[in-house]
Amino acid sequence: LDGGSGALDVGAQLVPDLHELACGALVLAEVADEIALLDGHGGSRCSLGGALYRAPMDAPAAALAWDPAVGAAVTQILVAAALFVVFHYRFDAVVCQRFVASRRRATERGAPGASIERGAALPPGGSPRVGLSDQAAGVLLRRFAGGVFLLLGVLAVEALFGRPGASLALPHPAATLLLGLAPMLVVGPVLALAARGPAVQALQPEIRDAVQPPGLVALSVLGWGFYLLGYEHLFRGPLLVSLAAQLGVWPALTITAALYSFAHLGKPLLGEALLSLPMGLLFGVLALHTGGVWAPWLLHLAIAATTEVAAGRAHPAIAYGRPV
Repeated sequence: LDGGSGALDVGAQLVPDLHELACGALVLAEVADEIALLDGHGGSRCSLGGALYRAPMDAPAAALAWDPAVGAAVTQILVAAALFVVFHYRFDAVVCQRFVASRRRATERGAPGASIERGAALPPGGSPRVGLSDQAAGVLLRRFAGGVFLLLGVLAVEALFGRPGASLALPHPAATLLLGLAPMLVVGPVLALAARGPAVQALQPEIRDAVQPPGLVALSVLGWGFYLLGYEHLFRGPLLVSLAAQLGVWPALTITAALYSFAHLGKPLLGEALLSLPMGLLFGVLALHTGGVWAPWLLHLAIAATTEVAAGRAHPAIAYGRPV
């Protein structure tokens, strides 16, 4: 090239590399053109080296026109996001606890019962008074009121599309019971073992009253039932069904599982947030297979109750489930 052998060597190396690069670019261009044809997008083409390239769409406004066929799926996603945002900010445990405390002071119902902070131990010789603390009442309020809020919100959306309560049907009771509880044969012992660790006991049980009689334990589990029914109806109810009808089963399962996983980003434990992704897929499969939200609700409730009860019974600073 310039009389030097080095330049000739470099040129000899570059020629095949450039040839391969050009061939790869042509292949990608042809693939892109095929995708554009499948999408049905309009646009002008120009030929270069035998490959078809597509210019930007001539009419982008037409591509953005509202399609009534996907209206249900789009509405479900937006409403589910709005419901969860309101739920997250208005039914936060701290917000509910403050509400209970303000109402208690306003009505002069007496001092709250004793409770302990997460991870804290009772003082030596401490004998807390028995009673429902503001913290416990706040947790219960969040579960009951938050669950009802989500449930009614999703029911309203179902009514809007002419199928009120469709996701709450129970077409296969036996399969729902079996599939809802069978995974606990594997998951249950793992949860019970993990609940004995300090990381879980620092967070569970959510109610931190130092004395928790059987009645309070039962009320806590019942609160979980309301809370998780609204939760499952939000993620595995009409949103999942609508997406499955529009996009197919596995895209719908993936989207709802991802949304469910994002809802766990505020959790203190990384493992819980990561496990929410495969569990979201499992919950979705159960909902579609049984035709309703009851199977995933039953499994979710069993997981929550097992974790809470196992952690409470093993907690050294909580008299859990013992008669007063």
